Amino acid sequence: MHIITWDVANTNANGINTAIIDILLSRDGGNTYPENEALIRNVRNNRAHEVRLPRALANNYKIMVKPVGNIFFNIIS
Repeated sequence: MHIITWDVANTNANGINTAIIDILLSRDGGNTYPENEALIRNVRNNRAHEVRLPRALANNYKIMVKPVGNIFFNIIS
């Protein structure tokens, strides 16, 4: 298991109010984030969450923290 962290940047308050996020995986350098590549869904937007990563990671893999029901996102290289 690995801990993924992100900057919440007040997206869980102050008019944005995104309490729940999905953490998605891209295997093509961030061109696509297939729905079946979700590392975890519907977790609290609280700066960190533990996920199970693929056994072998490649340099072109990217992770996206995406809100549920909102439009911003954060890409983690």
